[in-house]
Amino acid sequence: MSKSDFLSWDDDIDLDASLGDYTEDDDNDVQHKKPKKDPPSDAGFRCPVCSRVLKTIASFRGHVTKQHDKPHLKAHQHKANNTAENPTSKTTSTDLHTSIADIFPAIFEATLKSIAKDPMHKLFSESEVTLLCRVVLCLSGVHQFFLDTFMTVFSVGRTLCSTLDREYMFQKFHQTTVSADFTRGYMLLFGTLTFTSQGICNFVNILMMELMGNLIKERAESALKKAASEHEPISDSDQNILFYVCGFIARSMKKRYSRSKSACPKKKKCLEKLVLKSPNSTSISRFSNWVSKNDRGGLLYSCDDFFLLVREFEMSIRKHVNLQNLSAKTLLCDNLKEHVLESFMVKHYCDKLFGDIDGDMDIVQSTILEDILCLFLTVRGYAITRVKRNELAKVSQPKKKCSGLRHSLKALTANLNS
Repeated sequence: MSKSDFLSWDDDIDLDASLGDYTEDDDNDVQHKKPKKDPPSDAGFRCPVCSRVLKTIASFRGHVTKQHDKPHLKAHQHKANNTAENPTSKTTSTDLHTSIADIFPAIFEATLKSIAKDPMHKLFSESEVTLLCRVVLCLSGVHQFFLDTFMTVFSVGRTLCSTLDREYMFQKFHQTTVSADFTRGYMLLFGTLTFTSQGICNFVNILMMELMGNLIKERAESALKKAASEHEPISDSDQNILFYVCGFIARSMKKRYSRSKSACPKKKKCLEKLVLKSPNSTSISRFSNWVSKNDRGGLLYSCDDFFLLVREFEMSIRKHVNLQNLSAKTLLCDNLKEHVLESFMVKHYCDKLFGDIDGDMDIVQSTILEDILCLFLTVRGYAITRVKRNELAKVSQPKKKCSGLRHSLKALTANLNS
């Protein structure tokens, strides 16, 4: 894929009419608008539990998670216009379980030592919490009891980067810790010791909260390291293209929301985070060479986090799509969108990009992220189609026969020798 594949998008798709000119900065300019077609009544994704139709993947995922406690359902498997019976996905991610089981022993021991050394528990004298920290490591079955508890808490299979994921997971944490089975379990473990019931309860509450925070922190750090090691390197040329595409997406989204009467101020506030006020204030300026070369005063320079987010889109799609074995369903937007939206790093960069905006922004973030991803997949899909079409055209062209004197003499000599 080369830069020339991105220079003539208008030959394949009328992006100017649908998204607006990239280099034009007049948002209030009134243009001839095509009559809008009413969306079909069966467009969207149908909830398999209550049959409610949701317009976007983000709203579908939020609905089935909050209302029905089914975060494993896939939106692309429950399209509203699909007359066939929608299959219910029963697969859940086991990577989270494996990582928790691997890191729990070290986190458990380190947390107990940290609580024992906390001066807050030794203000007047050595408290029962400090004494229990020393005794717990010698008791059999304690480690396995808390491990099983956190395996239940983290069984939701979420990446925990978005506010919705964390809210759902802490809801599961609260339900587990206040259950009668959990109380009965730790009282059986510590009931034989010479400690008061109140002291045991205080110790368990402190231990659970500390373990929760340490496990989330350790898993986030390990996920960042794993993502960095697994991703295939992207060439500087491709990153120059992605940087240009980032500016195109920012401009197109800005024009789309400026023309939309239903766009809320929160969305427009999020869009302001996508670009830089000064092109010289970015730490990834080496990827802006192509933008600087083509800039005539109207191109936008994306901020670092937005560029990293779009680059993560590209990395996730490269891992999911095999360009050497394309089929009719390989580049379908709904399938690719859901795959990319489930990526830990995508949610990580999205949270870094929009996380400091005040207010309840989770739904707004999800909507904007899905719109950005849809536009990116459109541009990328047409570019890939153009590349493959050119390759097929070269293969199908018959080779021209050389009629030069040198070739004729060689052919004559070969015939005489035979």
